[in-house]
Amino acid sequence: MEKSVGQSHLNFQASSIYFQQILFDILPQKPIFSSTLLKLHVNLENFNDCLYLLNGRFNQLRTFHVNISTIRSDPTIDNKEKLFNLKYFSLTCDVKTYVYDKLIVPLLQRMSNLEKLDLHLLIDHNKIFVDGNDLKKNIINYLSYLKIFQFDIYSFISIYNQINLPSKEDIQHTLTNLGNNQIISCVNYFSKSKIGYCHIYSYPLSNRITYYHNITNNFPDGLFKYVRKISLFDEYSFEYEFFIRISQSFPFIEYLSLKNQTPQNHKQYQETNLSIIDARIRTKDGNELRISHKDLVEHILLLRQVIAHPEMTNDGQRLDHFINDYCERMARLEIINKDQHMHLPWEIEWIWHVHRLHPVNYSNDCTKQLSDGEILDKKVLKYLPNPEKKHDSQITSSSTKTRSSFVPSIDLREAIIHQRGFLEKFREHYLYSFNLRTMHRSEFLRLVLNYIYFMRLPHKNQTIVPTFDIDLIWRTHMRNPSQYQTFSTDSCGFILDHYDEIESNIVNNTYQKTAKRLENTSKSGYDDNVDQKRLETSEYTSLSAKVSVPIHISSANRALLYSAIEDGCESDHETGEYHEGGDFGSGGCVGRAADD
Repeated sequence: MEKSVGQSHLNFQASSIYFQQILFDILPQKPIFSSTLLKLHVNLENFNDCLYLLNGRFNQLRTFHVNISTIRSDPTIDNKEKLFNLKYFSLTCDVKTYVYDKLIVPLLQRMSNLEKLDLHLLIDHNKIFVDGNDLKKNIINYLSYLKIFQFDIYSFISIYNQINLPSKEDIQHTLTNLGNNQIISCVNYFSKSKIGYCHIYSYPLSNRITYYHNITNNFPDGLFKYVRKISLFDEYSFEYEFFIRISQSFPFIEYLSLKNQTPQNHKQYQETNLSIIDARIRTKDGNELRISHKDLVEHILLLRQVIAHPEMTNDGQRLDHFINDYCERMARLEIINKDQHMHLPWEIEWIWHVHRLHPVNYSNDCTKQLSDGEILDKKVLKYLPNPEKKHDSQITSSSTKTRSSFVPSIDLREAIIHQRGFLEKFREHYLYSFNLRTMHRSEFLRLVLNYIYFMRLPHKNQTIVPTFDIDLIWRTHMRNPSQYQTFSTDSCGFILDHYDEIESNIVNNTYQKTAKRLENTSKSGYDDNVDQKRLETSEYTSLSAKVSVPIHISSANRALLYSAIEDGCESDHETGEYHEGGDFGSGGCVGRAADD
């Protein structure tokens, strides 16, 4: 008895290859066929099932996406007929295969009318890497109608008794045969295990890679926003700087595996390395502001995570759930030691971050509602999570009120929704996709020193507007509430509060006043090319309203800035410390004095 499939599109794929697999060996022995199926997306257990589906059962199939768990040398189907109707084929296997030449290449050569091909493969290829020459000779030359070829291919070879091994430049040269697409390559040789490893991938496809295998110290960097799973391997030690690179290239990973038996060379200096770029500003009364590059990186990685999950800034049950979770955690706050430390889910970290962006409300909420009456500071206190609570559960009530004894004095839901404007600007900002590892000390200190200018300008009962760069550092500083309150009080005599809910006409008017005051203070104009119409309804709007420009400061003020550094500060070039010697002058600012 035959089973006919009547649909034209079928999608059996889940988010992971290890779920919803179809295994035809255990299905009833009823032939499956369809003369109407045009598109098929499916996860399969083995390569034989792929051959089964392409054995004339879907003779009108145009598009076939298949994820296969394993590709082994045990096919029971040996069909060599051409697949004339197939136009788009995508093959993914995240387990190394030893039968690329025996099974995969012959299948591809049957698809003579193919127009688009995607390959995600790990290949053990004995003595020769799968390079541009191999792809052209064994695949492209057989597909005369091929228009788009995208690939993410890892190949491994044995290097026993081999000489004249190809370099990265040699591999890259062979890839020029594949057209005009940007193709990236990485080549590594491991002398202990006698293995050579080559990774080649086409740049457009990098936006769809979800699993990045065998990352080494030779990793070519880049931003991979869709990768959720990575594996690390090398025979050389992974130093601290390597993990900084990884965290910046893969901001949204959920799973990491590591294999490296070589100890770190500089592990004893790890604590120093954590502040490779560290800005310290000492005031005349002995107080100190310290913001490290690590603080900024943590902040930016959180923002990237939130941007990738827009449901965390949209009104809905998921947001309400995490707000309730946050309030319950605050209500049962306990001090725990570092051995008991458990990292917060990033969603809770985001809620906490927004609460801290209202420093006066946050301070009052902590001192009045927490059992110890102290401000919860990330560097001192940690949360004790409820082991019975699952963070991905859903709530049935849309209310943000909780049954706990901790109730924020601000509407957290509205405060979070108001962050969408800032996140939209950040998405256009150079730091959104910037490799933070490459930030120079002078650039980081410039950001911090401009923030110092900002903290010198505000007066009581006055609202001022910052540049976007300054606001980013300001928000970073507010993530450490105790330190921020101390420095704000020392700098301007009060706690400078942060407001997001300001009407556009007030912002525009405030911009004019801030720019005028800046001009009077610095004796120079701010930015004559400001586009007033691009100012939006938020106090954190950039004065120059050009968030895509790396440096939001005019040439005149840049000269003034470095003049202030040279004339008003003593610099310790080894530590990056700056000691206050005089008034820092002017800079872009925002904020309002806290109500008495």
